[in-house]
Amino acid sequence: MSRHSRAGLTNKKNKIVLGIDTSCDDTSVAVVSGTKVLSCVTVSQSKKHKDFGGVVPSLAKLEHQKVINFVVSRAIKRSGISDSEIDEIAVTIGPGLAIALEVGIRKATEISRSLDKKLRSVNHMTGHLVSGLIEKDLASLKLPGLGVLVSGGHTELVFVDENFEIYKVGETLDDACGECLDKCGRIIGLGYPAGRAISEIADKVRNNYKVIYTKKNNLLYSHIKDNSDYNLPIPMSQTQSLDMSFSGLKTAFNQLFLKLKNTSDIDFYKLIVLLENTVYAQILSKLKMALDKYKPKSLLAGGGVIASNYLRKEIRKICATQNVDCYIPKKRYTTDNAAMIGLVPYVEDFLARKYNEQIKNVDRNPNLTYERIEKIKNFYLSD
Repeated sequence: MSRHSRAGLTNKKNKIVLGIDTSCDDTSVAVVSGTKVLSCVTVSQSKKHKDFGGVVPSLAKLEHQKVINFVVSRAIKRSGISDSEIDEIAVTIGPGLAIALEVGIRKATEISRSLDKKLRSVNHMTGHLVSGLIEKDLASLKLPGLGVLVSGGHTELVFVDENFEIYKVGETLDDACGECLDKCGRIIGLGYPAGRAISEIADKVRNNYKVIYTKKNNLLYSHIKDNSDYNLPIPMSQTQSLDMSFSGLKTAFNQLFLKLKNTSDIDFYKLIVLLENTVYAQILSKLKMALDKYKPKSLLAGGGVIASNYLRKEIRKICATQNVDCYIPKKRYTTDNAAMIGLVPYVEDFLARKYNEQIKNVDRNPNLTYERIEKIKNFYLSD
């Protein structure tokens, strides 16, 4: 269980929101006032799913049900506020595992009715989008903006207009980035989840290897300098599309591993550095293209993969070069958490200035997604 508290920081001008997230395998509840997190309590199930090599939905639901009451109670207690001071309840309705989402929605509905407080439905990915705004002054946020959302289940680029309307401009066509890292990690024996292990190992040995990029048949390849045997293709590098692909990279990595495994020497450190650089090279390339195309004033990054030190550094470098304000969340807010869910209503009200009517019931939407910008916002495209 993770927790942190900022009791005493409540701004009386800001409403207090109780956020709840049970979208996957973390049970998380937070109390948020404005952009300040008064408390956030999260119980992770990762150890329970490890032996299965991935999240088991039925097990996730059961574990959520076991701890949800405790987590709610602990989050409120640590926030230093009473039940009566809560103004709204915000709950993730999707995307995520349907039967896991159901647990949080039922609890949120129960609290909303018992306290007679407004219930707000939240898109989990919008939570990740605004996670870098925690503890920030929203008045300083410049829009339009661009969002890069990278996690185990999603990889997408979104455009955020001046009214905080969000539109998808690019996405993975198959596997998500985090999913690719996990699968490749399992190939070389790192277990599940492997993404964090890959990042930690790469950080320690990266300076020992230089990754360079060459073009072959109009496709970019990354390889270790002075050792061309260690090479991988960068998917979608031959197209101007902002969409991405990772399934082919997983296949290429597996083939490379099997090829090297049959030689007398195989350097796992080289493989890991090469893999991480190749995976992120595609995202960073598409990010640069999106920045050139949409000319945003701010960049908002979020999702579990954004915890990578290398990816964070490279995103900041790109933003500095293009003079774009960069919002990257603290690492504890990159993974699934209710603090970002509790923040969404404040951001929506502050930036969109919309009046949200009282909602009595919300329903899960496991496939919730944003509209593609091409369908409805052609006038945003640069010449």
